[in-house]
Amino acid sequence: LWSFVARSELWVLTRSGTLDRYDLDSGRRTASDQVPVAGAQVVVPTDEGLLYGANGGELVLVRDGQEGWRRELGTSVSLPLVLGGMAWVHATDTATGRDRLIELDVRSGKVRSSTGLPQFGIRGITTVGDDLWLSTPNGRVTIVRPPSG
Repeated sequence: LWSFVARSELWVLTRSGTLDRYDLDSGRRTASDQVPVAGAQVVVPTDEGLLYGANGGELVLVRDGQEGWRRELGTSVSLPLVLGGMAWVHATDTATGRDRLIELDVRSGKVRSSTGLPQFGIRGITTVGDDLWLSTPNGRVTIVRPPSG
């Protein structure tokens, strides 16, 4: 379903419901754990635990195998961009017809900001200076300046 390089390993979220990790030098599998979040589509390691994005627009933090918090952010969520203790996630909400960029505190799951976006969908998100740049499926870029403090 998803793969990512983190902490000198290749992380693979499989369709069979495991999170497999592979050593980058040898290619050997170093761990295989059951995914504790039903419908998980993406996972990002953070200092607070594993942050899962799941079907139905949920973001879930798992610490030491236990759910720390769960937030429904819309009808779907993208891979979060974690910067320091904050997670930036693109959420689509078909009920409101509006995409949003949501900033959450990773430790508590508290929403810190929510910015309506002028375009639907996201292909990627990155930082440029102090700003967040979001590319859309139709080739546009939206620049968001996060609130200070």
